[in-house]
Amino acid sequence: MVQLSYSAQMPIGFAGLLADCMFKDTNSGCAFETIPFGVGVQYVKGTDFGYALPGTKSSIAIITGQYVTGNSSVTTYNGGALAAVPFNTSHEQTVKDVVAQLKAQATVVDAYVADSAYTKIVVITNTAATAAVASIVVTSGATQPTWAITSTTTNTFWGIAQYEPMAGAPVLDANADAMQYLQGQTMNVLRKGRIYVEVEEAVAKGDPVYWRVTDNGAGKVRGQFRKSADSATAVLISTAIYCTSAPAGGIAVIELNP
Repeated sequence: MVQLSYSAQMPIGFAGLLADCMFKDTNSGCAFETIPFGVGVQYVKGTDFGYALPGTKSSIAIITGQYVTGNSSVTTYNGGALAAVPFNTSHEQTVKDVVAQLKAQATVVDAYVADSAYTKIVVITNTAATAAVASIVVTSGATQPTWAITSTTTNTFWGIAQYEPMAGAPVLDANADAMQYLQGQTMNVLRKGRIYVEVEEAVAKGDPVYWRVTDNGAGKVRGQFRKSADSATAVLISTAIYCTSAPAGGIAVIELNP
């Protein structure tokens, strides 16, 4: 039978799926926390290719001098002092112990030594923490090294988590609900192109794109998209636009053109 009608649009996809075959730019990197497909992510400062949801904090700690016998260090994290970490065999091992203590904190996404000389620590903190690493103070011993801490909270949009069939949890239904990148997985981030996303509120073709940076009630989760600022808990992505309309909770196409 001859087909007499044709749709002007492709069928609706699911969050994170590329919307068409136009030119695209995809970056690859590491997920610093669990990241659902189709949400907006930021680049984590202090890392080479780390991505996280907005609101994630990064602290960079740089030590001058080395740990020696008798030293004891106390880290102030998230508004409180952690248990003292004593010198353990060598400077290298003691720095490892400090990192292990930080990594064990519930609100730390990741902590690691960033150089071979064991002089730089990077700590990634999720949005549940009210503060990042405030200080590391070393006492006792013949000499004491000093730590300088720089902490930043950024909501700088980098791109959208792109669907990857080899990543995430098992597909729960035909719409790929609950698919996500798990912490530590290699992930793809769309920087330029068209991609399906789930929207918090009804949007129309041509509407501005706002990216949620702060949780704000039921169904309003960091990384999602809408068309308004929602009391300054979402920020405008000036390089993005909606290409299709969708109801609240529906699937729309966003075009990124940085």
